[in-house]
Amino acid sequence: MPALPEIVALLEKGIKVVDFGCGEGEVCVLLAQTFKNSQFVGLDLDDEALQAANRKKTQFNLDNVSFEKVDLSDENSMNDKKEMFDYATSFDGIHDQVCIKQN
Repeated sequence: MPALPEIVALLEKGIKVVDFGCGEGEVCVLLAQTFKNSQFVGLDLDDEALQAANRKKTQFNLDNVSFEKVDLSDENSMNDKKEMFDYATSFDGIHDQVCIKQN
């Protein structure tokens, strides 16, 4: 995050962040611990990963992070969330992608 001082300033002030493909929530939990004024939502498809993420949330007693099951390959999966977030990340999700749709 040091390479993004503008984002750090916003995180310190308090923004809503979504992390696509959050996996077991490592990044969301770390960010939630560091930036208490911001809200973080981790989205993933894997039930086991989300259970691990929620255990971490509970372990660290964090109320500014949540995790949701969302199938991001469904183009309509974010329709009701489009305006909810100020910033989006995908720290863990990219390396898990195995298939790119070709037209």
